[in-house]
Amino acid sequence: MQPNWQASFFRGVALDAWRYITNPEMTRIEADFIERALGLSVGGRLLDVPCGNGRHSIELASRGYQMIGVDQSEEFLTEARNASPLAIRWVQDDMRSLSWDGEFDGAFCWGNSFCYLSWDEACQFLAAVVRCLKRGARFILDTGMAAESILPSLVRNRWFRLGDILMLSENR
Repeated sequence: MQPNWQASFFRGVALDAWRYITNPEMTRIEADFIERALGLSVGGRLLDVPCGNGRHSIELASRGYQMIGVDQSEEFLTEARNASPLAIRWVQDDMRSLSWDGEFDGAFCWGNSFCYLSWDEACQFLAAVVRCLKRGARFILDTGMAAESILPSLVRNRWFRLGDILMLSENR
C-alpha cells in the first residue's frame, strides 16, 4: 500500500458508502454520546477530526457548541460547508499535523479513521490532538476496528452491498 494513500482515497464511491450507512438518527445518538462523554457545558469549543461531511459538527453546533472540523477530503468538506448554515470552521488538513495549541475543551475522532494510520502516524495524530486540548480536556476515539472487536470474527473476504455499491473487504 502506498504511503499516505488516504489523501486521495476519500472521494467518489468511498464517500458514497459513508453517506449510505449513516443517517440523522444515528448522528443524533452519537452526538448525545459525545456530549455526555466529553462532559462539557454548552458553548465549549470542540475539535472534530477528521470530520468527514461534518455530520457530528453540524449536530453539535446546533446544540450550542463551537465547532472546528478538520478533514483531508475536499469533497466531504465542500459537502459540510453546503449542509450547514451554522458558524462552523471547516479546515482541510492532515489529522497528523494539527496546528492549534491548548485551544479545545474536547475533541473526538469518529468512524474508524484512526485505523487507517500506521503505528507512527497514529502516534503523530495522538500527539497533535494532545497539543490542541486544554489541560484536563477529554478526547474520544471511536473505532470498530480494535483487535478485541475484529479478531474473534475475522473473515478473510466479505462482500457488502450498500444500495448500488458493491464493496469487498479483505482482511489479513
